[in-house]
Amino acid sequence: MSRIPSDDEIAGTLVTACDLDAPPSTVWRALTTPEIVREWLGASDIRPEPGRPFGLDLPPERGGRIAGEVIEAVPFERLSMTWRSAEPDGADRAPDSRVTFELTPLREGGTHLRILHTVASAAVAAPRRVPARSLAQLRPGRRRPPAAMRPSLTLRRAA
Repeated sequence: MSRIPSDDEIAGTLVTACDLDAPPSTVWRALTTPEIVREWLGASDIRPEPGRPFGLDLPPERGGRIAGEVIEAVPFERLSMTWRSAEPDGADRAPDSRVTFELTPLREGGTHLRILHTVASAAVAAPRRVPARSLAQLRPGRRRPPAAMRPSLTLRRAA
C-alpha cells in the first residue's frame, strides 16, 4: 500500500504514472537488474538492498553521473532511493532528491507504475531549469510513457 506524502513532499514532488503490459515481477526486474537498467536508463550497479549505495551513468543532457542509496525495497511493490548529481564540477548540479517507484498490479493484468521524484524542500524555492521537452514528457495524468521510455523490449527481456 502506498504511503501518503506530506504537504512538504507534495510541494516538491514530480509525479508521473503509466500502465504497463507486464506483471509487477517483470517490472521489478526491469528496475533492479543492472543489465536490464542499462538498456533503458544507463549503466548502473543498483541492487534492491536497503542501505546499499549505487551509481548510474546517464547521458550528460539527462543529468550525467548519479549517485544514491537504496532506502526501501519491497519486491514487486516499491523501490525508493536517494538521488544526487555525482558530476565532479557540480556546474549544473541538481539538488539532492528521492526517487520512488510504486508498482500496483492491475485487475485486468499488467502493472500501474507510479514514479515520485521528491526534491528537498529548500530546493523547491529555487527550482532547477528543466528543458520544456522534458516537462512535456512528464505531464500529470499521462498514461503512456514517452517514446524513449517505452518498455516493450526491456520488459520482454525482464520476463
